Amino acid sequence: MPSKYGSYKTAWERHMKWNIRDVWKNMMNYLISRGYNSELINLDDLSVDSSTVASRKGGKK
Repeated sequence: MPSKYGSYKTAWERHMKWNIRDVWKNMMNYLISRGYNSELINLDDLSVDSSTVASRKGGKK
């Protein structure tokens, strides 16, 4: 991580807190709904697949 973003540990801790508080989920829901309501995006054009989400070998199943 570039040093201009500060400590790796601080960034990781903040990420985990935001994840627990559903910040990422709420942010994505807001952006999708705002784009959909203003007709900037079409929900049929959105997708997430394994090429955008990394997985670890031996993880939980």
